[in-house]
Amino acid sequence: MGMSGGSSELTTVRVQDPRVQNEGSWNSYVDYKIFLHVRWMGWDGMGWDPWDGMGSGSTEGDPEPGGV
Repeated sequence: MGMSGGSSELTTVRVQDPRVQNEGSWNSYVDYKIFLHVRWMGWDGMGWDPWDGMGSGSTEGDPEPGGV
């Protein structure tokens, strides 16, 4: 999907390591890993770490609402 204003965006989705669980059972399912990579040329992501403060209950490092 293109962005207006000359910016470009690249999204890549990769599915890896599919495995059938409970094969032969009525409730078998496929377990797999999904990797999502997004590159948007209008924002480099520098200065913001989405994993900062995870698990500690802290909001330090979270972006300001409505901020960039």
